[in-house]
Amino acid sequence: MISKLKLPDGEKLVPLPASKVRQAAGSTNQTAKSATVTPAVCKTISLKASSIPQDAAVGVGQAARSKVLLSLVMSKDTAELKSRVTGARQLLNSCSAVTLKTATATVHQTLKELSMAKVGDDSVAVLNVQQTSGITVEMTQVSAVKGGRLVTITAVGKPESASDLTVLGQLATKALEATATGGGATA
Repeated sequence: MISKLKLPDGEKLVPLPASKVRQAAGSTNQTAKSATVTPAVCKTISLKASSIPQDAAVGVGQAARSKVLLSLVMSKDTAELKSRVTGARQLLNSCSAVTLKTATATVHQTLKELSMAKVGDDSVAVLNVQQTSGITVEMTQVSAVKGGRLVTITAVGKPESASDLTVLGQLATKALEATATGGGATA
């Protein structure tokens, strides 16, 4: 199903192998669990936001030229999926500036809500700026939920205009409404 999704410029999303998705998610969460997070309350909130629900199927695709990564989580537990968007909003309100220290790096992260039209039943758009070792990375993230589906899109860079967010919103809508058969592995 993910391979059926295209960006407006025609670039297709390429599905990532399901085994690699679960492995990467587990590794990322292990690193996050061992990190020191300031303020401390933000650690629990961010761990939930970045984890995959136990009963869920997940598919991930990337559009390399456009620097876009899309994850689609499908679950029967719709309340759990809705709580992921609520959790993202909670991060914006309580954890808009966070420092994460691991054994190998210190990352300073700032989050800012971006204004865009609602996608699905609920959605949130965020500018995520991370600084480490003198390097700054800006990412635009859109999370949207509809029924038993949650989509998160991460695009490298800051949106140049409202139309950039509209494009991400259109892709999120397509992912939430796409037929759930074939065209991409799920973990």
